[in-house]
Amino acid sequence: MKRKNRFIIFVLAALALAIFSPSLGQSPARAVSPAKSASQPAKPLSGKPATGSQPAPQQSAQRSTQPTELDKEIRGQEKELEQTRKQLEQKRRRASQLAGKEKTAFRELKRTEEELRLTENYVQKLTKREGMVDRELTATMDEVSRAREALRLQTELLAWRLREIYKYGRTSSLEFLISSESFAQLLTRFRYLSLVAESDRNLMERFDREKLQLETSEAKLRDRLTKVTALKKEKEKEQGNLEVLRKRKHEAAGQIQNERKSYEEAAKELEQAAARIQSVIEQLERRRREELAKKVPTPQWMAFPEFEKNRGILSWPVSGSVITKYGNNTHPRFGTVTFNPGIDISAPYGSDIHAVAKARVDYSSWLAGLGNCVILNHGGGFYTIYAHASEVFVKVGQEVSTGQVIAKVGDSGSLKGSCLHFEVRKGKQSLDPEAWLR
Repeated sequence: MKRKNRFIIFVLAALALAIFSPSLGQSPARAVSPAKSASQPAKPLSGKPATGSQPAPQQSAQRSTQPTELDKEIRGQEKELEQTRKQLEQKRRRASQLAGKEKTAFRELKRTEEELRLTENYVQKLTKREGMVDRELTATMDEVSRAREALRLQTELLAWRLREIYKYGRTSSLEFLISSESFAQLLTRFRYLSLVAESDRNLMERFDREKLQLETSEAKLRDRLTKVTALKKEKEKEQGNLEVLRKRKHEAAGQIQNERKSYEEAAKELEQAAARIQSVIEQLERRRREELAKKVPTPQWMAFPEFEKNRGILSWPVSGSVITKYGNNTHPRFGTVTFNPGIDISAPYGSDIHAVAKARVDYSSWLAGLGNCVILNHGGGFYTIYAHASEVFVKVGQEVSTGQVIAKVGDSGSLKGSCLHFEVRKGKQSLDPEAWLR
């Protein structure tokens, strides 16, 4: 009877192994080949991993397929960059058609300045995009590093398991089943071997996933490096175009001083710019009076402004020399008189422009004749105006502190080169800024 039971157990064990054996681990050749092709594979361990008799399965990090905030910001930047690129291309085609056809230096200047403004805007966006891609590149390099480490761990696990399979082979599994003393023990051992086989399958699947993830991350890294290189080249090219345009603008501005018609056109534009500023200030004043009437909550410093007490002791908004004073100015050659509602301070391109006192930004935009312009509200009806900036760092509604950098010196809208046009206003009335500065 015992012999009969042993024979039945042997048959059942053979059948179980026949069913079970295809999933017992993986064939050595199939398992080794991906390890050889993996990036930076780890060397197989001489013995079992230090973590125990059999390494615990390593859980692969779940990589989200949902777009991150960085991805969304990048797509938005790419769309904005493409729109600016198209505008610039259209402007350059138009400029090429009009080359040499402008009747006055002033019109040539305006056309050049418009192209210059678009190019500066494009370069700023390229710089921003370049910074974003650099961040993306750093994140991708970290991702590659993590993928390599994950693959290294899986390679070690796989190498250990392959050694175990080579060492014991499938014969040991059959012996393990045949040596069962009962049907119950046979079933228990069969379930155990099934779990081992499932573990081997999972190990190979994790290995394949980590290898694929590494290949994907490395391809992504190559793409980011290509983008960084292309952006740097495009930025360098546009910076070269900026230098050409600034030189052309400087030459046109110089010609205006010697052409009466061009100078008169320029003077007329300055008058129109002053009228635009006046209109903006009137709107801001109406809003201020409405807020007072409605008792709209305002910051403490605006409710009890200190600006008027600082007359004569305000710090200069930029370090430089005054090239055009407040009031009437007479052209030395044509005798034309123009009124300057502020002062023009010559300063190196890109110098910091500082807020002269605590304020709220009430206006920040481009104005013809003044370029990039910022208007600060100091409370009590007092305003300061900063124009011709190359870059602006503040937004409408933002509060700024005394001395805070709000912009960079530029030549946008300027006929006098790199400078800051600075005004002090009490409501609609312009005041001599030099009387307020120390």
